[in-house]
Amino acid sequence: MKQFFVLTLFVLFATTLFAQGGWDNWKPYSSESYYDIQKESSQKGQSESYDVYNPKFYVTRMQNRFLSVDKLADQYPSVTPYHYVLNNPMRFIDPTGMWVASYDSSGNVVSVTYEEGDTYEDLYSQLGISAEQFSEQYGIDLSKGITTTTFDITSYVVSNTGFDANFTGSNCHGFVSFATNPNATIEVANGQFNLANMSATNSPTTGNIAVFNMQGQYQYVGQDQPVDANNIQGHSAIFIVNNQAGEAQYLNRINTGQPVTVNTQNQIVSYFANPQNAFGGPSAYVILPKLNPSPIYYKR
Repeated sequence: MKQFFVLTLFVLFATTLFAQGGWDNWKPYSSESYYDIQKESSQKGQSESYDVYNPKFYVTRMQNRFLSVDKLADQYPSVTPYHYVLNNPMRFIDPTGMWVASYDSSGNVVSVTYEEGDTYEDLYSQLGISAEQFSEQYGIDLSKGITTTTFDITSYVVSNTGFDANFTGSNCHGFVSFATNPNATIEVANGQFNLANMSATNSPTTGNIAVFNMQGQYQYVGQDQPVDANNIQGHSAIFIVNNQAGEAQYLNRINTGQPVTVNTQNQIVSYFANPQNAFGGPSAYVILPKLNPSPIYYKR
């Protein structure tokens, strides 16, 4: 029995060893910096995907693990180099592996984090301010390059931080109205924004309101004819910034009863493409409404 147990352990060890690439790739932990090892391996020209200090490789057949480190991992030494969005996907998104937009519901704080490849100019131009204004507000000498990587841009995104991020009695329009105008001059009637006093823009800056209209037709159960949905507001959100891929990121309450989160344009469109998330539920419709993926932006 003892021999059988020992043999079983040996087989399990050998199987694991083979899956990891053989004896040469099995090493105990050492006190040497992991990041230094990775960089040194890259400089030596080794081509194995698990040794190159470059993009992250994700392999699903090996229990959904990353085989390489985040190339910016040495900026976050307290977090595992195999992390995704600082191990906090409820607060952060990272659609390109670079730019990270975050929202802290405890203080209703909106931040953006610069990483390799971003520029200060890209940020302050999206904020709608000059280089001089940006430098003065954040105390940065722009001539020295990237010296600060995280910026609190809450004041550019919302005018009122007194909203409850987890309030269940508000829809997307109600959140945007309350968060962008503490005096409630932006009216919400019958679940729709009154846009009469707002001007549309093709060049949105941080804090502009994005209105996603519905498109096509929809028909409720019991209605005789389909209804033209093209000019009916389906969703609204507050524009934060574009990421490096050019995809917009928004602060929004994605549906009634949902918490306030940061979502990309694709995430919002995908959410409403799911019939289970249709306005009123899928059983209420003969023809389900569809969300126009291209929002109209309005200046506040």
